[in-house]
Amino acid sequence: VRISADGLGVVVEDDGHGIPPDVLPRVFEPAFSTTSSGSGLGLAIAKRLVESWGGTIALTSTPGQGTTFSIVLPR
Repeated sequence: VRISADGLGVVVEDDGHGIPPDVLPRVFEPAFSTTSSGSGLGLAIAKRLVESWGGTIALTSTPGQGTTFSIVLPR
């Protein structure tokens, strides 16, 4: 968690499989999922909520090394 004059930032990292580059542009799309058990709504809802609060959500990922999500909310 980071607090600055601009707002509050939260960074979540994992060291999992990462997300393939060809999938990255679609991860925030409603109903997009790479698994048969997921509905594909989680990240779409998270993005909509964060943006409705005036914030941003972004991710970086390296296959085989993990994924990092960053959320910044205004003060």
